[in-house]
Amino acid sequence: MLRCILLTMGAWSIHTAIAADAVAQNSGPVRLGIPTQASMVAPQASPTPHGYTVSPTPQVRANTVQRTPLVSLGAPLPASMPLASSPSPTPRGRVVRAQSCASLAPCSLTSLRADEIASATFGDFSSAEEPATANASELPLRSTAVLGPPPGINLVSATSLPTQSSLVTLTSGWDEAPLGLRHQPERMARTDRQTHRLGDWLGEPTSPGNEMFNSRAKWQSDHSFDSFTSPVTNPFLFEDPRTLTELRPIFTWQTIPDSNLLYAGGNIYTFTLQGRVALTERLSLTINKLGWTGIYPGQNSVLASTSGFSEIHLGPKYTFWHGNDGKSVMAAGLIFQMPVGSSNVFQDTGTLSLVPYYSVGVRVWRNMHLQNTLGYSLGTDNQRSDFFYNSFHLDYDFCINENFHIVPLVELNWFRYTSNGGARPLPFEGLDVANIGAPVNGSNYLSIAVGSRFKLTERWQFGIATEFPLLGTRFLQNFRMTADLIWRY
Repeated sequence: MLRCILLTMGAWSIHTAIAADAVAQNSGPVRLGIPTQASMVAPQASPTPHGYTVSPTPQVRANTVQRTPLVSLGAPLPASMPLASSPSPTPRGRVVRAQSCASLAPCSLTSLRADEIASATFGDFSSAEEPATANASELPLRSTAVLGPPPGINLVSATSLPTQSSLVTLTSGWDEAPLGLRHQPERMARTDRQTHRLGDWLGEPTSPGNEMFNSRAKWQSDHSFDSFTSPVTNPFLFEDPRTLTELRPIFTWQTIPDSNLLYAGGNIYTFTLQGRVALTERLSLTINKLGWTGIYPGQNSVLASTSGFSEIHLGPKYTFWHGNDGKSVMAAGLIFQMPVGSSNVFQDTGTLSLVPYYSVGVRVWRNMHLQNTLGYSLGTDNQRSDFFYNSFHLDYDFCINENFHIVPLVELNWFRYTSNGGARPLPFEGLDVANIGAPVNGSNYLSIAVGSRFKLTERWQFGIATEFPLLGTRFLQNFRMTADLIWRY
């Protein structure tokens, strides 16, 4: 009986082993590689950057492995399409939005090349203009939309844009100013002064290594101080300190006091064309007076009306200081007053006068600017009268829109005669209109003017001001109106 039981158990064990070996041969070994077949969906598993997902259960069976597609972080990209990068965040509030030359939709400055930017304006909008979840097929094909700049291209941001560029125009505003008052961008420090040669100090039309002037064309005005405004009154002596290229026709009308014994009232008119040429970034040539003068006495005067060609005033000007913060500019110059005009209107007195002067402009607060010119007219003979003059200008720039600005202004003009002229024994002088050569040593004259300059654009602008005497001898000026038009390059 016992032998029969043992034989039966042995036969069963052999049968079971043979069956297990057959099952193993049919199933094949389990491999953590590419399976031969994938028919079942694997349980949830954490995504991996690429490859296959496997069941996290301890016992892995061959039929639980699935061939899954590659895990994608978005829509598939074409082979030639670079990956898009997220724009760098910019501060909230008044931020910069750029418009590219290719008429693309507004986007962050960090996603455009410097040579693609046409303009940049301030506004109240978010810094991310492109949706974060854009499809790859909708992304613009730009070489700068990559994870890092391509070779030779530097990405720009609002804080890294140069102040002056031929491709970038910045218009800024004050957050708390309802009219969007313009503030002056900061200038970059000069780095190109490496020698003491005269040419280095005078400067070149474009200076290597100087970002502020690299975009300046030949003969072009210095537009680093466009928020400054040229003075209106005392037009032949009150000089703007900036380096400018412009044409400026000027008209003045002034009344003669009735107390003048010779003219008994009347009017004086001048029509003048001024011109300035920026020879370099700092040196310029000014033509301060080139025109016509007319004197029309009052009805009770024994004199007839006369008119004639005016003196010619011209000379060099050197802008020796550009404030790195864009708030100050200074210049010095010399005017040659050549009496080549008509004797009928006192434009032929003596031989020559030299007028050295100093001019300064300062931004004192927000869009408020102060300018001053101090000079001395010195005759080369004893025929012409010598005098000091000092002119002050204060303005505030109101920005109406991107181009149009209204700039109300107040100006003071002071003259002090320091010698007697020997050309004519008359009891009056002509101030800036004429050097009569009269014995008026010690005489003073102080006037105040109020007016405004209107900037249609920075290239086209006009101004008007009325001037009244405050102190001193009135000579030939009881009231004056000055109007001008400026075309500036």
